[in-house]
Amino acid sequence: MQVNHVGGAIEYEVYPGHIHQLILSDEPLDGESIEDYANELAEAVLICNEDRHDGHGRTHTMDDAMKAFAKASEELSSKSISEFKAEIAELDRKIHVYKKWGKKQVPEASLFFNQDGEEILMTVGRNGDPVFQKPRKPVLRDLVPTPEQAGAKRDKHGMGWIAPRRLKAATKLRRIK
Repeated sequence: MQVNHVGGAIEYEVYPGHIHQLILSDEPLDGESIEDYANELAEAVLICNEDRHDGHGRTHTMDDAMKAFAKASEELSSKSISEFKAEIAELDRKIHVYKKWGKKQVPEASLFFNQDGEEILMTVGRNGDPVFQKPRKPVLRDLVPTPEQAGAKRDKHGMGWIAPRRLKAATKLRRIK
């Protein structure tokens, strides 16, 4: 059996938020190459530890590696070319957005007060640009004080607020004495 495809990636999420990914070449797949890719993903899971992935790695069991092998084998032998193409396009989009946000985690949403003390909801569009809108109902009013109530002053040089520096508990205790 030989399946032509256009590259792409296979992923295995060991724990929520901890994903191992293997990028595929665009060469045709046969039984041997499917097994090679599955072995490579399983090995990546096995060698993962706390010192890898910039400190975000974890130690995995042989069972995790076997599950990764099974998932990769199943995924590579059952996906169509259009599914691989769609995944490549989505992966490229995510990489573009990730780079656009300074190679940091892209926020799903952010809720804050603007210069006029109104609540603003910022979400991220598909191309990574921030989208600002007013929420239908006030969300923050009952949860947190407005910037003015918290002692913040408007930033004269840009958008936002300047809050007074918070002191550590030890500093407060030392000043009381």
